[in-house]
Amino acid sequence: MQTPEILYEDDQILVCHKPAGVPVQTKKIGTQDMESILKNYLFIHSSHHAGHKPPYLAVIHRLDQPVSGILVFARTPAAAKNLNQQLQNDQFEKYYQAVVCGALPDSGTLTDYLVKAAPTPPASAVKIHPVPKKLSFRMKYWKLPK
Repeated sequence: MQTPEILYEDDQILVCHKPAGVPVQTKKIGTQDMESILKNYLFIHSSHHAGHKPPYLAVIHRLDQPVSGILVFARTPAAAKNLNQQLQNDQFEKYYQAVVCGALPDSGTLTDYLVKAAPTPPASAVKIHPVPKKLSFRMKYWKLPK
């Protein structure tokens, strides 16, 4: 069993690091995902796990399988409801860090367009040129201090 890297945990939420290559959720038998890794962790570390049902754990947001990052999970239905409301009301902030090749100005806005990758995997891919009536992706960026 993979040991999760827990960054914060209380009775309501669990925050962890998701390594690159590990899915947040999967239906593939035998494939470990963050949800099952964390449920196993919570079950093993609970004070009364013998004979009890698996712990409650709700996925609040996802990260693509190839990337690493921080995930927030709810440990109660009330926390899940509250966190989902925060997500829907833009009160839940997400920050992304990317490694790029080449030189960029110190700050700016990058606009690109997302299109469906065909036929497999059913995910989005970034196109270089604008495509009419496609979903736009806009990102503000700045360089991190050295």
